[in-house]
Amino acid sequence: MATLLVALLTILSLVVVGIEAGQKVIISLLDSAIAKGADGTPPAYAYRPGFGDGVDNWHVYLETNNLELQCKGGGWCWNLEQCLGRAKIPLGSSAKLISTNNGSVPFQGMLDDNSTFNPDFHNWHVFKIFYCDGSSFMSDVEDVDPKHNLTYRGARIYDAMMDELLRIGMGNAKNAVRQISLTLYQDRSQSWINCIRNLMSCNLTEIEIMKDFRFTFINTLKSTIANSSSRRGYFVHNCYRHGHIEEIRGSTCSLIVGNGLANKNIAEAVGDWYFDRSEFQEMDMLNNLPRNCTGDDLPILEKKCSDYYIHHQMP
Repeated sequence: MATLLVALLTILSLVVVGIEAGQKVIISLLDSAIAKGADGTPPAYAYRPGFGDGVDNWHVYLETNNLELQCKGGGWCWNLEQCLGRAKIPLGSSAKLISTNNGSVPFQGMLDDNSTFNPDFHNWHVFKIFYCDGSSFMSDVEDVDPKHNLTYRGARIYDAMMDELLRIGMGNAKNAVRQISLTLYQDRSQSWINCIRNLMSCNLTEIEIMKDFRFTFINTLKSTIANSSSRRGYFVHNCYRHGHIEEIRGSTCSLIVGNGLANKNIAEAVGDWYFDRSEFQEMDMLNNLPRNCTGDDLPILEKKCSDYYIHHQMP
C-alpha cells in the first residue's frame, strides 16, 4: 500500500432524486486532555465509526495550517492580539465551537457516509480534530500568560487526541489516511488580500509572483518525484479552493465544477492512487493563474454529481 505524499459504490437504486450529501456528527469534548496539561477549554473532535468492509480503515482529518488573515480560515495566530482574539471565537474555544454549530457539524466530501458521493471512503471511521489551537498543534509552553490567561499547549492537545484515537480502536487499523490542509500566500497586506479574493484586483507584480511561484513549485515537485524511489501520486490544479476534503465541490464532485484532471475528480484520483487501481500523476499545465471553480448552488450541484456517479459506475 502506498504511503501518503501530502498538502492528498454500490448503486442501491437508479432513483436518486432527492438524495443529499452530508451527515451531521456530534461534536465531543476530550476532557481527559486537561489532566494531561492541555489547559483552557477541552479540545473538541467529531467521530463517526466505520462499518462494513471499512471497519478497519480510518480517515483522520486534522485541521491545521491555514494561514488566513485574522485566522478566518483557521490555523495559526502570529501575535498576542491574534491569539487573544482567537480564544474568543470557535477557532480557539471549543465552547464557542459547540454553541455556534448547535453541537454538531456536517461530514461531507470525502468524509461523507453516502456511498453515491463517496464510494471509496464512505464506510471508513472518520475522526475530525478541530483547531482549538493557534500553533498547528506544535506549542508546548508550561507557563500561562498571567495577564491574558492564554496557554500555548497545542502539542499536548495533539498527544491527547492520538491517545483517544488509539483508545477507540485506531491501533488495529489496516489503512489510515491523514490530508492536512495548507494555504500560503506572499504577505498579509490589503493588496494581497484583495488579490487572493479576486484575480481582477491583482496588480502586475502580484500576477508575476503567482506565475513564478507556480513555475518553481511544479519544477520542484517534478524533480522530487524523479529522484524518489517510492511511488507518488499527485493532483495539481489551480482552482481557488479552501476545504478540499470535506466539501463536495473540493473533492467528490470537483469535476462537476471544472476542477478535474484526466477526467477524474479529486476523490476518484485519491482512490485510484491509494487503492493501487492506477498511478495518478496529473498537473494542470494549461492554466498558469488561479481559477474560480465554484459551480452551481448546492442542490443543483448534488443532482449533477449524483447523475455523474450513476452514469460513471454503471456497466
